[in-house]
Amino acid sequence: MLFSTFGKIPTISNMKVTTWLILFLFSTSISFPQTFRSHQVALTPTAFPVSTFDKEDYKARLYKKFASEEKSEALDRYINEEAIGTEYFFSSSEIYTNWPEATDYVKKVFKQAIPKEFNTDEVKIYVVRDPAPNAYCMEDGNIAVTVGYFTFMKSEAELAATLCHEFGHYYSNHQFNDFKKQTNNKGLRSYARGSIIASVAYANKMSNFRQDQERQADTFPTNFFTKNGYSPEAIADRFINYKRVNAKYKKLNTYRSQPSYFSTHPSDDERIRNAQTALKNKNIIGRKYLVDSLGFLALKKRAVDETIYLLFEGLQYDECLEMAYLQYLYYPKDEFYLFYVTECLRRQMKFKEGFDKAFFITGNYINLTRSTNDIGKEPVFLKGKNSKKLNAYNYYKSVFPNLKGEIYNLSDADISAMEARDLVTNDTLEFLFNEDAFDYFSKKIPEESCIFNLHNLFLDKPVLADCEKNIGNSELENDYNRIIADYKMLEQNVSDYKKAPVIFFSLLTYTHYASGNKSITASTYDAVLNQELIEQYVRIASEYPNDIIDLDNKFNFREKQKIINTTTFIETLGLAGFFGKSEVDCDFLSIFPEISNEINKFNYRKLIFLQITATNVTNPEGQRKSKGLFGNMMNAGAEGWGANIYTVDLLNKKIESSSVGLDIMDIMSSVSQKREDKIKKILDACLKAANK
Repeated sequence: MLFSTFGKIPTISNMKVTTWLILFLFSTSISFPQTFRSHQVALTPTAFPVSTFDKEDYKARLYKKFASEEKSEALDRYINEEAIGTEYFFSSSEIYTNWPEATDYVKKVFKQAIPKEFNTDEVKIYVVRDPAPNAYCMEDGNIAVTVGYFTFMKSEAELAATLCHEFGHYYSNHQFNDFKKQTNNKGLRSYARGSIIASVAYANKMSNFRQDQERQADTFPTNFFTKNGYSPEAIADRFINYKRVNAKYKKLNTYRSQPSYFSTHPSDDERIRNAQTALKNKNIIGRKYLVDSLGFLALKKRAVDETIYLLFEGLQYDECLEMAYLQYLYYPKDEFYLFYVTECLRRQMKFKEGFDKAFFITGNYINLTRSTNDIGKEPVFLKGKNSKKLNAYNYYKSVFPNLKGEIYNLSDADISAMEARDLVTNDTLEFLFNEDAFDYFSKKIPEESCIFNLHNLFLDKPVLADCEKNIGNSELENDYNRIIADYKMLEQNVSDYKKAPVIFFSLLTYTHYASGNKSITASTYDAVLNQELIEQYVRIASEYPNDIIDLDNKFNFREKQKIINTTTFIETLGLAGFFGKSEVDCDFLSIFPEISNEINKFNYRKLIFLQITATNVTNPEGQRKSKGLFGNMMNAGAEGWGANIYTVDLLNKKIESSSVGLDIMDIMSSVSQKREDKIKKILDACLKAANK
């Protein structure tokens, strides 16, 4: 793995993907096409994926692989969790099925990178729709490389090094060894539940174990590069890149540091040193490209567009803006990048309080390095409606000097190659803050370009007619044209709409452990429990056919993805954490017009987003019975239930937050009460909110 432990958790991630992933984007003299339609993007297919994954066969193969291991409930659970995760992977939208060039290229690099005596048909390569720069290996040898990683790498040899590293995890059975280590540490883990010091000790022990696994996986590129012909410098170059990326990531306003004793990877400095030492004095002369250098550049260029689109589709507007802006600097006449710059600004100005007054892009960071050499001897002036001399503080805080700093880490040669000269020279700076940047870029929009209809629609500007009839429209252009037509229809008819469906988008599971008279809450991820609860939810929800959205049967696959992506706004920002109040004014559809069609299809007047929390209370082995009210719950092995309900009122343009939980009697009677009854009570409360 690049930035996390091996393996893939089968859930929709709400982690914010930062655009430090484009820190090392190449700059070349290749001329990009300037029309929106000339950019290829592989949209999520409309048809649900047809998976050939056989869950029982997969489990049988794992049992055969681990035949020498002692049979146990823990092993059964591990194999079952792996089967659930892999089944999700193959039935989700993650795998690119309509971009074969990318997958074919990575497969060729893999075969070149892995020596013949190690190469096996058991290892399969997949390119996945994920803007975060990453790669990971699954238990059966499936290796996934994210599209975001293609924007990160600087040469084919770096990709080869990453594939060798992930193969090392598979070859060394690291994922299963990690499971065994946790199982064998049962006593320490149980003790840790009752002691903060012991909990830290247990976490530190597992952290050290995983770091050792990463070190072992790092030896595979260094060993294989002595045979495969790739340049060994690429191995250390990867970690040098990671170090720069991590330094930038830590300056994000949203960054939350993790104690070093919880880290799953060695430090970047150690990995750089190890890579350089391992190949020192071996006189290995390799090449950066062995498969296809031009193919690499074409793949990287396409990956930039794919990643910008995925960030936008996933409502990760900060990251999309930062990435699109860099491309705009090189290609200011290209409609594709201008569209995403302007739309990311427009949408965030609609729902982010104070966003308009924040520094453009650099407002997302703290403690950016300031260099007195950047400002020069001549005074710096800001052009436009607020033309004035800039003080040093405002200049240093702006994006302009940070093109060469942590934001983009560009060289003088990179900046010299940029066509947007008015945005890279000190004496012609155009804006500092988001509102002024929005005004600047909006004026750059061509009057006769159909793709900007989506932008103009929400600014009460003229919208070009008959754009959907244009010959040669790309699939993405057609998507945006449909959004405009659907939104106009919704705006005219929403007052007549009646239905208010519930959308289930997130399940959180927690476990309370007993320790004497104390209780310790540990956040857990349990694939088996999650699947069981979701299956029960789906079964119960089928009893409410007119009130609860059945995403699989009511919508095609792309429509389903749009709804799921929209819930990112609810899940990551939330009313409690972002708005700080239970109700806010919000023109939801001007921010997310992509789901207008889905709302029109069933005449929805509200959308109810549901987040269920299940608290599993256990009495672990070796602990004495607890006393008191909560202790009785623990002794009984009870489950507590609650839900956050977010009601989007499309007619009145408001979002309301509320919560519901089971009362004390429900909790105390949970031993005899069926789980289905508890889920029904949560759903009844949601429907009551929907029909207020």
